[in-house]
Amino acid sequence: MIRKSLAVALLAGPAFAGTLDPTVPLTDHFDGKSRPRVVEILKTLLQQCKTEMNGTLEIDDMLGVVYTDLDGDNGEIDYTPDDAVIDLNHIYCSGGNLWGGSGGAPIHLVLDSTTSASWTAGGWDVVRTRNMPSVILLARHGSACDGYGAQTCVQAITVDEGGFLTVRSPESSEE
Repeated sequence: MIRKSLAVALLAGPAFAGTLDPTVPLTDHFDGKSRPRVVEILKTLLQQCKTEMNGTLEIDDMLGVVYTDLDGDNGEIDYTPDDAVIDLNHIYCSGGNLWGGSGGAPIHLVLDSTTSASWTAGGWDVVRTRNMPSVILLARHGSACDGYGAQTCVQAITVDEGGFLTVRSPESSEE
């Protein structure tokens, strides 16, 4: 597993690459693109790691922060992905594990660099279809599907009108 200490500049690309130094302010520009929500989330993680564990933030440079198209707009004008997935299954605090457990870790989905929501999951994927919007699949803990931990449980999420949509759990019927 490749890890890089989060310590100098944030760069854009297919995935996060680079490091952040806690003594240097985070920039909110990636390849000339503003990514304020991504920076805000990373600042929070950096602060939690430093404060709660006296550690440094380490990001797997291929999976920790991935820029992709979640909402089907292809990055609007220039086809540069303006959405991101911040996967804490691949972001570590050198002082210990702050975010993960048997059910996975928080995964933040960020739309258009500004709006986000998060779920705890062990992994994610985006499925692109012809006649439907892209579908974001989350590998959830079995208990999210009324099962037990090791059971396969997948949650599907779509994006519409700048927000995330997913099926609600069925309500138990009282007889």
